[in-house]
Amino acid sequence: MRKIIENVLNADEIKGIIDSLNIEPGKTTENNHFVANAMGFYSAPETLKYVSRIEEYVKQEFNTNMEFKNTFARVCYNGSFLRIHTDRIGLDYTVSLCLKRDVAWPLCISNKLIEIPEDQSGAWNSKTHNEADWLNSEFGEFDCMPGSMITAAGRQYPHWRNELVCGPDQSNIYVFYHWSKI
Repeated sequence: MRKIIENVLNADEIKGIIDSLNIEPGKTTENNHFVANAMGFYSAPETLKYVSRIEEYVKQEFNTNMEFKNTFARVCYNGSFLRIHTDRIGLDYTVSLCLKRDVAWPLCISNKLIEIPEDQSGAWNSKTHNEADWLNSEFGEFDCMPGSMITAAGRQYPHWRNELVCGPDQSNIYVFYHWSKI
């Protein structure tokens, strides 16, 4: 059962992460078919301070042994989106932790399990998985407030965010934490 886990980080911890990122307003580093109008930061040191704390929640949710892999912080601006996908091999469990939320922008997670061969390097394949079928199936929407998070079995359940609609001076910021099962 997916649920939002609130108050994982406090305001000072959130501020510390945001302040550590080299955010240049209006600058984007991600624009492709998968994600648009966003700026990304791979394994930013300040995000790594909270791995152990967050991992405890993930272990409770999935009740399995796991190995931490990485973090990825993303600043999302007006027009940003995240296409439907599953996570790549080795990223079995994912946390989406909200750092800043100027407008509601839920993470959508399919309720339908996807079957993907273990030897497939890219989990989601638009040639074999019809995006419309998944977007029209049952899914949950999870809109976290700053300091709160949602866990997901990212390789098993397709997930996405629809287009972000916000003002020119607004943005949402998230950190994604990933683990592999061992």
